[in-house]
Amino acid sequence: MSDNREISLFELLIMMWRKTKKGISNLFCFIKSSLCLSVKYFWIVIPVMILFVAAGHIVSLPVNTKYSAEGVATFFTENRLALETEIKTLNSLKNTDRAIFNKQLNLTDKQTEHLREIRVLPVIDFRSDSIPDAVAVANVPSLMSDTLNTVVPYMLSIRFILKGTTDYKPYMEGLVSYLDNIESLRTTDSVAKALTNSRIDFCNKEIERLERFSEYDYFGGGKFAVKTNYRDGITIEPSRRRLYYADIRDLIKEKDFLSAYIANKKNVINFVSPYMAVSCIPRKYILALFLVLGYLSGLLVSYLVQRRKR
Repeated sequence: MSDNREISLFELLIMMWRKTKKGISNLFCFIKSSLCLSVKYFWIVIPVMILFVAAGHIVSLPVNTKYSAEGVATFFTENRLALETEIKTLNSLKNTDRAIFNKQLNLTDKQTEHLREIRVLPVIDFRSDSIPDAVAVANVPSLMSDTLNTVVPYMLSIRFILKGTTDYKPYMEGLVSYLDNIESLRTTDSVAKALTNSRIDFCNKEIERLERFSEYDYFGGGKFAVKTNYRDGITIEPSRRRLYYADIRDLIKEKDFLSAYIANKKNVINFVSPYMAVSCIPRKYILALFLVLGYLSGLLVSYLVQRRKR
């Protein structure tokens, strides 16, 4: 029979320390043997590292670097699904029929070669105050139903993946012009703009009406009110002098939001700024990665040479 017994916490800690000590000792032995091997076969390791650094230099040249140009665009909420579908269609059209793609976005063949992809990312409102806070790192469908991270329905982050260029202006202008020429998007945009203006007019009239009511109540109008109760019959009681402050405040808040919502919406899609944030992987990181890969490759070649000599 096997002797199965429970171990104490102190014994478990001792076992974990021994395993950790052994692992650290093996790691130092490996580093020591690697350094000795690289010194012994430096005539192999150094040339391999130089080759990899040269390859990293070529890969990290501006001509071969991938840039990400990102900007936030606003639109009417009713057009969101159609806009995402149109941008997906443009990406597929670029890979299938480049001539039509160039015509639709008014681009040259050289500009299309620089463009790798158009990505659409949702804008997140963490505080649920209708003010955008951040752009999602990925277009995850579950974000649309996430109750913690509210997606701003009238904003999208448009990201152009470019290679060898940072000139994003032609792609911004081409995308805006292409979407403006789609009749269904333009019609929906006009209807949504008219409905929003109507709602703003209604808010203004309602604010004016409630202000008149509040002045009437405040200066003594309706001091007594008739109250109907099925048990007590008809009674007369003093008015509560409701000043409608809460209603007026909510209407002003809604009107200000709608005014900001409809402002500067001249096109179907409108970029918040004429400039985009351009980013890429820093060149020093690429060179450092190729340097480490070159050193490891040199060690591997040195190890194979050593085994062959044995």
